[in-house]
Amino acid sequence: MEGAYAIRVGSHAVEAWSTVRLPFEPKGWALAFRNDLRDAILQASPGPAARLHAVYGAQDQGQLVDAENVLLYNVGCAYWRHLTGHGVSFERSFGYPSPPQDSGLPEKGLHYHRYGFAESKAFEHWRVGDVLASFVDVAVPSLSKPGPVWAAVRRQAAPPALAPGVPVRFVVELTIGDAHVSMSRSVADQVKPALDGVISAFHTHRGNPESISERLASTGLGEKDELQQLLQDPAWNILGSRMVVRPFGATGVQWNPADDMCVAATVQPASVEIGLTAPRWRLTGRIYKAEPR
Repeated sequence: MEGAYAIRVGSHAVEAWSTVRLPFEPKGWALAFRNDLRDAILQASPGPAARLHAVYGAQDQGQLVDAENVLLYNVGCAYWRHLTGHGVSFERSFGYPSPPQDSGLPEKGLHYHRYGFAESKAFEHWRVGDVLASFVDVAVPSLSKPGPVWAAVRRQAAPPALAPGVPVRFVVELTIGDAHVSMSRSVADQVKPALDGVISAFHTHRGNPESISERLASTGLGEKDELQQLLQDPAWNILGSRMVVRPFGATGVQWNPADDMCVAATVQPASVEIGLTAPRWRLTGRIYKAEPR
């Protein structure tokens, strides 16, 4: 079966099964799948006091999958923005329920999406283990890209207390404080850059950082020499060393955190009382070692 999908809209959740993982820029039948999934999510009503909870399921544990991309970013922020007034959580599962009997889909080899609501902080497939890193009230001027988040965490938070480690599956809990909360309580547009920036902050950059620090400096993140030191600082290497920033285009950068190892995350909004001249955003969070249920 080259390509097929099924979507089921229930009273408490939207579910979808497909034979191919949803890409960022789908074509052909995958584009039709994304559009139908978008329509179904738009029809969902937000829980009265619950956050949006999304689950991505696939049986292949050997695949490097960014669950947040598949579930949220690749669908498009605008299509689930109305559901995230109380925040959003997501998780990766290595199993899924059977597709509808009349769908014609096979039982194995599928990719599963579910969008529902949760009030409990507990995840379905993971529990939190040891705290790997934490930070409190980090002021960030912009959440449009990962760079300002990475720089703010590195400059304002303390390095992890644990010794630098090897890559492990982990869980992120993040609160985004917003001084302009009257404008919007949805965190839809901030989830990806905030998580990418936070996760990147707990890697040490592997490779020659000189050209990367020049590119980062050109974006206004700081002076080249300081940025080079931040990239190389081994004290932050709790999630493993990697080429965490790559050149992109003539002068840009692309952030490359190990978000495939982030198997669960919660991002919730909060209002903060700060002056009008202060940075709009405040980030508080923890990163835990993930343990399967």
